Amino acid sequence: MEPVSNADRIALILREKLAERARRARAATPGKAGRALPRSSSVAALAALADTDDRQYRRAVIQAVLVDNFGREVMNDPSFQQVVEQVLSAIEGDEDARTVLTQAAHELRSR
Repeated sequence: MEPVSNADRIALILREKLAERARRARAATPGKAGRALPRSSSVAALAALADTDDRQYRRAVIQAVLVDNFGREVMNDPSFQQVVEQVLSAIEGDEDARTVLTQAAHELRSR
């Protein structure tokens, strides 16, 4: 059995959170679908990145979710950007997770 790394744990947490948000968005009425994502400062700041390419925007979404869940102090850790990249790669490697992340990013961009 392969050991589970911190990046794998973070990816799992992120997948679960994104899947839960997608379920809530689908369950919401069409007029309320935009309320499925949190209004945290990090996630709300993503609106300023509307002109960013899709992959960089999805990466910013992951970074914002991780910062919101683990605290702003993680951004000062030199390995944090590596973790963000590993989580993005893990999600992009899983079709279901990639779909959920793409839907969440699209929802944020359309706000």
